[in-house]
Amino acid sequence: MAASAHLIWPEIVGKGSWQDRRQTPVFGDPNWANWVSLIIDDDGEPVLRALGCGALLAYWTEGLPAEAIQWASPPELLSAAQNLAAFIRTHDDSIRELVLLYEDLAGRSKPAPELLIEDLEVVAGMARWLEATGKTNGAFELAF
Repeated sequence: MAASAHLIWPEIVGKGSWQDRRQTPVFGDPNWANWVSLIIDDDGEPVLRALGCGALLAYWTEGLPAEAIQWASPPELLSAAQNLAAFIRTHDDSIRELVLLYEDLAGRSKPAPELLIEDLEVVAGMARWLEATGKTNGAFELAF
């Protein structure tokens, strides 16, 4: 399944034009967008939220009304990315299923935990970009 995940913020949505998204940070591969969509569709969402990583689920996709976006602040996104990466590094059993979902998407170029941590580092960079540019909230536009 080919997908993409762009970083968005309320001002883009409020303009009614999302053309600026082509200039925003984006994941270079489809794994993140596919993984987030699987977590939302499966039982992974409560696990992420219980671990304090629910900000990673801030998203918009076609058909979802803009007012339904659950935004995350840059510090929330950064903290969620760093916390989940820490859980992965310690092989925490509570996230085993989430890593297995990612493994199904990632292929075998590197171990799935390593690839997921790399994607979380991208999320952390996106959170820093939001903060550096004065944005108060962000989410991921998931396109399939």
